[in-house]
Amino acid sequence: MRTLGWVPVALAPLIVLPALAAPATAATAVATPAAAPARAADRAIATDRWMGQIYRHARGTRLTSMLIPGTHDSGADGIRDRTPCRPKVIAGASPVFAAAAQANPCVAAGLARAQDQNLGEQLRGGVRYLDIRVGVPADKVISKPRKPAKDPLSVPLVLQHNFVSHRFTKGLGQVLRFADAHPREQIIFDIQHVDLTGDPAIDAYYLTALDGVLHQLRGADGGRTACQAAWSKKLVDVPDATLGTKVPIGKAWKIKRNLLILVPDYMPKSGCFRSREKAIASPWPNTDIPQVSKTANKEYLAERAQRIKSGECVDADGNHWCGLFVNQQQLTPSNERYANCVFNDIGDECSLRALADLVNNDVARWLTRWTRAGQPTNIQIIDYYEHSDPSVVDRLLRLNWNRVDHRTPGLG
Repeated sequence: MRTLGWVPVALAPLIVLPALAAPATAATAVATPAAAPARAADRAIATDRWMGQIYRHARGTRLTSMLIPGTHDSGADGIRDRTPCRPKVIAGASPVFAAAAQANPCVAAGLARAQDQNLGEQLRGGVRYLDIRVGVPADKVISKPRKPAKDPLSVPLVLQHNFVSHRFTKGLGQVLRFADAHPREQIIFDIQHVDLTGDPAIDAYYLTALDGVLHQLRGADGGRTACQAAWSKKLVDVPDATLGTKVPIGKAWKIKRNLLILVPDYMPKSGCFRSREKAIASPWPNTDIPQVSKTANKEYLAERAQRIKSGECVDADGNHWCGLFVNQQQLTPSNERYANCVFNDIGDECSLRALADLVNNDVARWLTRWTRAGQPTNIQIIDYYEHSDPSVVDRLLRLNWNRVDHRTPGLG
């Protein structure tokens, strides 16, 4: 049994929400649901179905008007950082990682493993944004171009963070089973990176296979494929840049779709994928210093608020600031820290878990302060999300609750 905030969490995790003062309405590209004090004090909200519970009577709510818990490097739980440690590098990884795996395998693995829970467990724990990195083990790369695989499910695509974690099909299967069992819960499946060899002819083989997996894999017998659960272009006919601002959650419920698949623009074109470059902005502080991360994230929110107000949503680099938006609050080891930890075996906080311990307990407080100040908070990601006190999921669900008028009885 783990604990979520102060509430014991077992098979059916619950958060008990006492009445809180309603926060200031965040500046978003669309109107936030009317705020009102939560009259249903002490109502239990299940983390595996919180969207359906909280927004049952606020079906016009858009994803950008929600506070969405997420995880960084969501699929990196399978990188073993305890003896025996045998991290396997992915194709195209920097030679530094191969050297690190050879010199100090457990420390190298600890600086790559970012979560303790698998994707299904994260979703049951309240997470609705998944940061997905896909690759191929370096020792399993084809040596020359091939025709598309007849069975894309057999191609060794993996979840990764420089090192191999799990088979991609395993993680996607967990997501699909959750999506089928919880049809009102909207999952943002953000394939941030597909890290391959750099050879376009060989990489095309793997990108085509990834497309095939998303079209063919089913989470359970009779279950849907990812594309059958997705916000397809046919059923959700809005520009990708407005997916977060123009689609009410009630629309997704009506069409019985609950998986928003975002992919890089170099993926094969498909009616079920949406462009992550247009749909979401996710600026990266790239620091291992908590105060620097806090300042950077606060500045990102200020820029986002200004761009929403002015309507100048796209910056010089092509980033879309007015749609779905991620505050990355995990810490990233500097090159100096990485070298000292792995190659010199000196230094403190030589794992992503140790770095998470420096910041996670402050994140809920920062988010509450920014949201109540009217900043346009949206998606929040950290490493080891369940190791936070107060719980980040707990706090975000409270803030969502207080954005919605719950005077209508019968939430459930």
